[in-house]
Amino acid sequence: AAMDGQFSPTGDVAFVAGADDQFLASPVILRKLLVDTTWQGYNFMPPPPITGLQGIAVPSSQVAYACGTYGHILKTGDGGDTWNV
Repeated sequence: AAMDGQFSPTGDVAFVAGADDQFLASPVILRKLLVDTTWQGYNFMPPPPITGLQGIAVPSSQVAYACGTYGHILKTGDGGDTWNV
């Protein structure tokens, strides 16, 4: 598995993007929220035709961009609840 991750500038959210298998065919985005000193994990699968994710940028706790193969870019504006190509 290949992964890239970043914290939001405020440090309250962490995102990780990558692939869940050795062939980079199973894209995955993970989100962790820091709430009352405990971490909760959430898995978010991007919509097809994304086949692999190589990186993620997190300019705020609500906005994140994940870059995928073939020039695909995913964006969330709601803290990772939904993703759009």
